[in-house]
Amino acid sequence: MAANFGRQIPVPRLDGAQANDWIQLLYDHLVGTTEDLKLSGEKGLANKWQMSPDGLTWTFYLRKGVKFHDGVELTAKDVKFSIEELMLPDSFASNARIIRGVVKNIEVRDPYTVVIQCKKSFLFLAHFLSDIEGMDTMIIPKDYYERVGKDEFAKHPIGSGPYKWHSRC
Repeated sequence: MAANFGRQIPVPRLDGAQANDWIQLLYDHLVGTTEDLKLSGEKGLANKWQMSPDGLTWTFYLRKGVKFHDGVELTAKDVKFSIEELMLPDSFASNARIIRGVVKNIEVRDPYTVVIQCKKSFLFLAHFLSDIEGMDTMIIPKDYYERVGKDEFAKHPIGSGPYKWHSRC
């Protein structure tokens, strides 16, 4: 790890586990957790979620007023975009394969509601969209990422976490 320190890419899907200690300070997860690793509607971006009785559909309700570091409000389109980015073939995310195998479709119902259709019943989707399984599912700003591109985003990332990116070593 020492050889890679300072060269990590501050984009959740493009870096490996060595970024886990610091990258979580830049971004927030869709589903929050408590210190004893229980899912929490008081932490994270979703203040509640529900699974359909058949386990095929999950609905996540976002907390209103969360802002990215550039002042733009975080919405359901950012959540959809971030999960779709996680599922891309070039993703280094440790859970990308699992999410690709489970997620069928992601729908933005309104600015604060995301609906995820699963290919098969999956009782642990909220778990995999939290920090319990790693830092893969942190939410990035769709519009900014698309405007500046992957390389520029990696140089100047913005998230909604408690710390802003300053510079690279």
